[in-house]
Amino acid sequence: MFWSPPKRAPCPIKFDPGNNLHQSFIAALACLKAKQFYIEIPGVPRTEKFKQELALKAFEFKVKDFIPDQEAAKEIQADVEKQQKNKD
Repeated sequence: MFWSPPKRAPCPIKFDPGNNLHQSFIAALACLKAKQFYIEIPGVPRTEKFKQELALKAFEFKVKDFIPDQEAAKEIQADVEKQQKNKD
C-alpha cells in the first residue's frame, strides 16, 4: 500500500497504445470527461476499434517525464524513519 509505511513513491509507466488495458483506460477516461463537459461521444465507446483509435490519438500527446523531487523524498523518508523509531 502506498500510504502505509514504508512509503513508496509512485513510478511512471510507459503508455502502450497496443495494450488492451491502456486502451480501455483511455476510452473510459475520455468518455467520463466528455460526459462531464456535455460533449457528445462520437461512435460506440465499447468497441475495440473505438478504443484503438482513442489510444492512438492519446499516444500522439507528448508529456514531460516525471522527475520526483529528491528533497521531498528525503523529507518523507526521514519522517517515516522517525515514526518507526517512535513505535519501537
